[in-house]
Amino acid sequence: MKMKHKILYAATVVVMLALLAGDIIFFSSIDLIKDDASIINLSGTVMGGIQRVIGTELGGRNADPLLAETDKALSLLFDHARSTGNGELAAATDEIKKEWTRLKEILLVHRAEATPEIRENIVIIGERLWANTAETLHIVQRDTERRMKLFYLLFPSLIAMAIILVSCFLMTRLYLRLRIRHLSTHDRTTDTLNPPAFAYILQQHLLLADRYERTSALVMFSVDHFGDLLANHGSDRAEKVLGLLAELVRQNTRRSDAIARIDKDRFALLLPETDLPRAMKIAEKIRGEVEAFHFGPEALTLTAGVTQIEQGESADMAIARVESAWRKALRSDDKKISAL
Repeated sequence: MKMKHKILYAATVVVMLALLAGDIIFFSSIDLIKDDASIINLSGTVMGGIQRVIGTELGGRNADPLLAETDKALSLLFDHARSTGNGELAAATDEIKKEWTRLKEILLVHRAEATPEIRENIVIIGERLWANTAETLHIVQRDTERRMKLFYLLFPSLIAMAIILVSCFLMTRLYLRLRIRHLSTHDRTTDTLNPPAFAYILQQHLLLADRYERTSALVMFSVDHFGDLLANHGSDRAEKVLGLLAELVRQNTRRSDAIARIDKDRFALLLPETDLPRAMKIAEKIRGEVEAFHFGPEALTLTAGVTQIEQGESADMAIARVESAWRKALRSDDKKISAL
């Protein structure tokens, strides 16, 4: 996978994770709407209970059943307020509990001695309780409105995530298809073309070269004493050396040139728009670069054959001639590059 593709995949994953985290936050906030509804209902129950308790007690009747009912509603209200994690709401309910405790205490005093001052205090505390409960209701309603706005943002986020997931699926499918195609046409060690793929590309190139009368050349080269490299360092080390060799060849050729591994130690190079003298110079340059490159304990040298593709000839004829040039170079004692 190319670096730009890796960056694209990483960016997509980061965006998807960010959307997922946002959706989790949205869902957790939306889930609190149920607590908000409970708090609103309980606040109404508490407000009504306060009115009924005060009215009953000031009317000279015992309001113990109403006190117990309001106590229960207030306890539930306190628990729900704590579960929301809203500090402002928790503080408001704490104040309600304090005022409610004061009210119950003064109601006991009122039962023993119903003076005008005590009645007035009961009314004042009741008004504060009502105001505090109303403030709690206002806080909850404000939170509910905010969470509903988040709820409206949830749908675009889910749609965006669905689009990204589909895009990731399609990109992964495309990558796997291209990867399988690449593996089926390339040597795994050197990442060069394999013989069938090179034969196909050469055939297609010859058709175009004949049609437009373009000059092309073929180079075939092998690693000298590759058997000694295998014997001394093993196949893994030898394959790594060939991988470095293929990369060095790519660096010294054009992107339009095609390189293939056609045997364990032999490569072929197609050079479009290249005549024989130019192909010889390229082969000499590659051989010089390989000799100068440090592959490890042992230096590498190449033996190469070069030929210019004639108009109208087949791929087999061109390959046979460049192979003949390569074999001629192998037989030569002093000449490591031969041309036919």
